[in-house]
Amino acid sequence: MRNKCLSPTSFTILIGSFGYFYWGYTNGIINSVLFFLQDFVFTQISETQLSLIASINTIGAAIGSYLGGVIATKFGRRKGLLIGDICFLVATVLTLFENYEMVICGRFLQGVVVGLNGVIGPLYLNEMVPKNMRGFAGTLNFFFLNIGIIVAYVIGFFIPKALQVGEIDNMWRVGLGLGSLSALFRILILTRYRTKETPTFYVNNYQLAEAKEVISLYISSNIEEICAELVNDRDIQQTKKEEVGFKELFSPKYRNAFLTGAIVALMVQFSGLVVMFVFPNVIFGAGIVDVIEFKFAVEMSLFLGIINTFSKLICAYLVEKIGRKIPLVYGLLATALIMYTYSLIVFVDSEANMIAKFILLLWPITFSISVGGMGSLYFSEILPTIGIVVCTEILWISAFLVTQFFLPFKNFVGLGGVFFFFACCSLITTWYFYEYTIETKGKTKGELILEFMNEAGPFYLKDDGKKKRLKDLQMKSLLLEGDAKILK
Repeated sequence: MRNKCLSPTSFTILIGSFGYFYWGYTNGIINSVLFFLQDFVFTQISETQLSLIASINTIGAAIGSYLGGVIATKFGRRKGLLIGDICFLVATVLTLFENYEMVICGRFLQGVVVGLNGVIGPLYLNEMVPKNMRGFAGTLNFFFLNIGIIVAYVIGFFIPKALQVGEIDNMWRVGLGLGSLSALFRILILTRYRTKETPTFYVNNYQLAEAKEVISLYISSNIEEICAELVNDRDIQQTKKEEVGFKELFSPKYRNAFLTGAIVALMVQFSGLVVMFVFPNVIFGAGIVDVIEFKFAVEMSLFLGIINTFSKLICAYLVEKIGRKIPLVYGLLATALIMYTYSLIVFVDSEANMIAKFILLLWPITFSISVGGMGSLYFSEILPTIGIVVCTEILWISAFLVTQFFLPFKNFVGLGGVFFFFACCSLITTWYFYEYTIETKGKTKGELILEFMNEAGPFYLKDDGKKKRLKDLQMKSLLLEGDAKILK
């Protein structure tokens, strides 16, 4: 059934992106309520237990990203989104109890749902929007994520005021519970207005009639052409009509694309994401429960979130106008330079330097037009389902590591040292992106797989007179023997 207010593509983007809203909201709100939970709700817990409230969702997300691939393959993308939304409602209810173990369980389950959405959401969008709109739709995922962060920061802004008037008990529950409204909204949409699966899911399950129906309703009038492309992609990705497995990611066909996708996933976290949005109080110099300092941190965090949101719109524009590779490369280079500048000022002066803090407000602009805005979009375009799952696992495991070890690492090397480390990682990765990534705009997944296998990445076969660029003869033999029919 069509929606009369929105175009089919707009409606699809709304459906696929709403999971990112409560992803951003759950991350943003915990920054606002964490220390208040320690001082006014769970007064007997240790610092380690407090940190677990913030980090446990990343463990859940790593598990959820694996389950997301299984659910998307077995049950479909639409049903996967529905399962996630229902679980999110249950998880949110658990976080509202004044019981530490139930809050931990709720946060863990929220993380599982976030992991599900991190895999199924991009898949749904990539398979349900026209080819020329995929870049724009993919970057809007992170626009909704930042809207969720901003809403959380706005709610968090009122927590100090609630503390002053003695209403903290009500305010922290409002903060933790509000994100569930987005899940309720999408459940309504998926049960009333979008009851069909994606055409890719139908084609992969040899249901061509259903695939053509969905294409005609929501995507394009070029039904036969799109269906033929999907069938071709299925045949390229599958061997003997079986789903691509984990081991195949290291085969000559996928290894370059997988390596690139894994590096993209790592750099989403190792270019400063968790530090900037989970620990803004630390960066901007707020105290533990000092109302004045807390308000300053929330104000700066809110400003950071607003800049980041508008930056995602810039990314959505750039990704369709100039493609993926140029913003990916030069955006990450600019991000590295910003962090190097911050580190230099902090090393010369101190972490209290206001110029250094305001320089960091430039970070979301460059981060958003690079890995922050198109990280998951890029690896979802170049990899099969299992590759998307593994890269999402890498993203969440790295998020957990950064979340858990940021404070001790900061205590050891200082904030300047932390951002210098991130800057070095970003600069090295900029070189890799420049040398080995390819432009994905306007290409099918099958075309990208072949291009990565033959022309891109550190391990590829390329004719240059009599020269073959290969790492060793064994890889050459495997490539020629195992994938000869694809090379033809």
